[in-house]
Amino acid sequence: MDALTLPHMAHGTAICESNQLNVREKPITGRVLGQLRKGQPVTVWALAQGWMIVQTAEGLTGWSAAQYLQVEGALTP
Repeated sequence: MDALTLPHMAHGTAICESNQLNVREKPITGRVLGQLRKGQPVTVWALAQGWMIVQTAEGLTGWSAAQYLQVEGALTP
């Protein structure tokens, strides 16, 4: 991701569709902070170029690949 590209702020809920999905401190090559489990819901805070900033109920917050997250309903600005 280009460092000058700002994320589009959004809010909503998504469900992890992968058996394990990394949550990173930044997209693509960022350090892995933790992982999501299949079926785990997350709050979505922003999206940019195929990545979402997500937060778990436990407070884990970081970037995850959007292709493995199913948004419930629509994201709102």
